[in-house]
Amino acid sequence: MDNQIYTSKVTVAIPAYKSQFLGEAIESVLAQTYSNIELHIVNDCSPQDIDSVVKRYCNDKRVHYHVNPQNIGGKDPVRNWNKCLEYATGEFFALLCDDDVYASTFIENMLKLATKYPYTNVFRARVKIVGGMGELLDYYPSAPEWENSTDYMWAIVSSYRRQTISEFMYRTSYIKEQGGYIPLPKAWCSDHASVISLAKKGGIATCNDLLVQFRMSGLNISTGDSKNILEKVEAHVKYTHLIESFLQDESKDVRQLILKARKNEIRNIMSINLTNATWHDYLFLYRNRNSKKYEIPSRCFLKAIYGKIVRKLKRTI
Repeated sequence: MDNQIYTSKVTVAIPAYKSQFLGEAIESVLAQTYSNIELHIVNDCSPQDIDSVVKRYCNDKRVHYHVNPQNIGGKDPVRNWNKCLEYATGEFFALLCDDDVYASTFIENMLKLATKYPYTNVFRARVKIVGGMGELLDYYPSAPEWENSTDYMWAIVSSYRRQTISEFMYRTSYIKEQGGYIPLPKAWCSDHASVISLAKKGGIATCNDLLVQFRMSGLNISTGDSKNILEKVEAHVKYTHLIESFLQDESKDVRQLILKARKNEIRNIMSINLTNATWHDYLFLYRNRNSKKYEIPSRCFLKAIYGKIVRKLKRTI
């Protein structure tokens, strides 16, 4: 490893709201094979007992604990992500969700990528998905070791790639210069939009080792299917417009290819959201389907009606 990279400080931040798996997340950071790190835990004014969990690790001088005087991530989780970023003093920055876990060599492997690709600002690892009891549920697909932002965007909207915010590391100065993470309603699509934007300069490098554990704990913000449907729909519309802006400098053929893939993707997403929506939200979105805020194709409503009927029949059988 390059000597300068080898001596670089790495900041890891945990935006903390849920206490159940927080200890595991903290321990996975402190157990890294690369030890020149600082860990900032930012309690977003949680009603849960975050203090007691963090107290177990405060003897480690690498641990720094902050408590927001009021909750800022309830309406906009990205605000707390960017609050975490403000505390970063390391040359590299990574954000770990409070129920996710790093393998012990996560940082070491990210720094190897940073050495190999000195002009790249975004680095990531492959992810395994586990359930609330730690049982293996799935793997994320593998990816090229290096790709440009446009290729990554195409893979994401074509459903050839999956991601979560915990799998990434960035050059701190660069992500701060770009203004941090991109806010979208309830942070839906914010990780995708942010990574694609940050990778515009220098691309994105991937380690295909399974170095991050993403937990489907049942406590995630996206778990409640019928909750926050309006915000979810709005976020996807805004994300689509961001994709359009990201593609302005690409050739016509590339723009058409990616936007066609996104169009197909968003139709499926909107149909699922409408199927999950309460009837109140469904009717509201139907009345506002042509607004700039929602922009929902009519066929999605018909598909959702079919989905609602099938779901009801299954429940009665």
